[in-house]
Amino acid sequence: MKNEVSAYLHAEENRHIFALRVARIATLTALGVTEENYYSRLLARQNDWLTCLINAGDESITYDLRLISRPHPNIYTRGKLELVVMCRLEGVSKEKAQEFATNLQQLCSASFEDEYEFELVGEASELELLRCPFKVNALTEITRRAERVTLDTLRSGATKSPPGFIAGRAELETELVAKPSGDAGDSEGRSVYHIYPYLMNAAPPMLLLPAPLTPAST
Repeated sequence: MKNEVSAYLHAEENRHIFALRVARIATLTALGVTEENYYSRLLARQNDWLTCLINAGDESITYDLRLISRPHPNIYTRGKLELVVMCRLEGVSKEKAQEFATNLQQLCSASFEDEYEFELVGEASELELLRCPFKVNALTEITRRAERVTLDTLRSGATKSPPGFIAGRAELETELVAKPSGDAGDSEGRSVYHIYPYLMNAAPPMLLLPAPLTPAST
């Protein structure tokens, strides 16, 4: 089903922010496929979708995948889960941002047209709830593992940036990147700053709900 709703664009300074939500999810029974066959194709489709987003190599585009839970205080079946793709564009006009939002919706629909229905968030109040779903008191960041290593198999003098939560990570990474070649531990000037690649987990995702989803009526 084609969605004709235009995205509401939240503008701040030289940025535009919009959101794309999953409106409906079909069950495997409705799709007429087995769980084994479905998950065997899902990873490849996820990789293709992610590759399409990354290959542009445009640092002015930022994506944020959000899973927002709004539980009901008394009856859990009345709770709500929202799966949303947020996007921030920098240095583009309102018209270009609207065009990009439409293209992103078409990409998501083409990549997962069988089981997901995507819709652009068209109301300012709805976008604000997705953009700021709760008051943030503190933030903690998990970053890629990185270290400065030599170009040969001898890794003496490597300065590692430990994974996980540490204080002053930004200062440490700045120090690692700015570390000049030819100093102690890199006497031949053969070291590089290496960021370990992201490896996608091939295991099937865990069910988020205690019971299978039923097809939503249109």
